Amino acid sequence: MLQRQCIQYLGPKERECYEVIIENGKLVYKQKRIFVETTEGSKWIFVLSTSRTLYVGQKRKGVFQHSSFLAGAAIIAAGRMVSHCGILEAIWPYSGHYLPTEENFREFISFLEEHYVDLSNVKRCAVDEDSFSFKLIGEVSGGRSSRHLCAAQSDADRTTSDIKGSLHHLPCKWSTGNGPRIGCVRDYPTELQ
Repeated sequence: MLQRQCIQYLGPKERECYEVIIENGKLVYKQKRIFVETTEGSKWIFVLSTSRTLYVGQKRKGVFQHSSFLAGAAIIAAGRMVSHCGILEAIWPYSGHYLPTEENFREFISFLEEHYVDLSNVKRCAVDEDSFSFKLIGEVSGGRSSRHLCAAQSDADRTTSDIKGSLHHLPCKWSTGNGPRIGCVRDYPTELQ
């Protein structure tokens, strides 16, 4: 019973199936050689490790979260994404564990650009998951079906988002029974990064 309530932490071998490479601008699972395909109605998360390895998987609240990929170790960036047939459609920085900053998000954008991911049609939002609700909507134009993203935000959420955006992000440190929480690499002095 207690084990079902614990966050799953992956070891080096276990995390290999979540490793994603970028080929011809598309996200591909390295081990199985299949495109990253996020399913509608579920949350998909990513982390970019300090060795600049990308990991992507489906979030399972209370079981599999951002800290699961690297067993809570330091990262460069973390967030959520939407991808279809390996084509990135949306990314946003959100992690309750790592609390990514705008700088972390820019670092991830740079990583994608270095690997020739076309970001021209990628929806980017610098908000947490409580402020925005993303929905995939099928749209028919010229007899063809295509997907696009719509973001809806209430006035209350917009106010909260504006306040959060105006505050300078400070790293939050705490500890659990499993040991100290490890944040983003940028939270540490340069010589420790």
